[in-house]
Amino acid sequence: MDIVYILGTGSKHDNIELRMSLRSICKYGQNVGRVIIAGDPVDWLSDDVVKVNIPVKYKRKHHEMMNRVQFCVENGIVDGEFLVSSDDHFYVKPTDFDNYPFYAKSLKLRNRAVKGEKCYGYHLSLVQTRELLAKYRMPIINFEQHCNTHLHAKVMRDFKWLLDETYTLDRGSPPTTIVMNAWLTTDYAPMDIYKRSDVKLYKADSIKEIRDGIGDRECFSIGDSIFSGQAIMDFFKLEYPNKCRFER
Repeated sequence: MDIVYILGTGSKHDNIELRMSLRSICKYGQNVGRVIIAGDPVDWLSDDVVKVNIPVKYKRKHHEMMNRVQFCVENGIVDGEFLVSSDDHFYVKPTDFDNYPFYAKSLKLRNRAVKGEKCYGYHLSLVQTRELLAKYRMPIINFEQHCNTHLHAKVMRDFKWLLDETYTLDRGSPPTTIVMNAWLTTDYAPMDIYKRSDVKLYKADSIKEIRDGIGDRECFSIGDSIFSGQAIMDFFKLEYPNKCRFER
């Protein structure tokens, strides 16, 4: 299974997240196809990575994410089914990417955005995505899991009109949720959707606290604020100490 990393420009932490994420799929990933870095590839990536430089076109995060995934599809860099990832996704258990489940955070997208919340802009994006899907009487499942998520090039080509409409939304639409819900309207849609709670860690004072936060999941994610402490770096050194084939 090919994995497309949507990488932004610049990193507050010297791209340690991407390095550790790549090490994690090297250590635990089974049936890993091509690894594609779409965006602004860093200079320490090896030739085992497909590097796709895509200049920034949009100011809004979700507009730019959609642009980068569409670029890979429209230019034939990926085809068929693939997984999309962010640099802050880390694997801690053996994971077969050819048989990776279809996870959903909830069976309905959020219907309101409360001003003053930390994630107000993100919430507003989900609300606008819900309204767009409802407009065309499509499913409104929330697929915003912080782990690798399925996408399909044929869906993105066949529903290009829908994806293009997301650029008219003030906050844009997360590619994972808009594409997966469109996919569910096709005759080749996935049969099983597994609902599970999400895990993104924002604070940890020890490796044990990180492991407790991950629980029995195979994958977890982090927020920038976790770097205010030393625990996450200690975890990385313990869990992913060795250079992998994706690093020069």
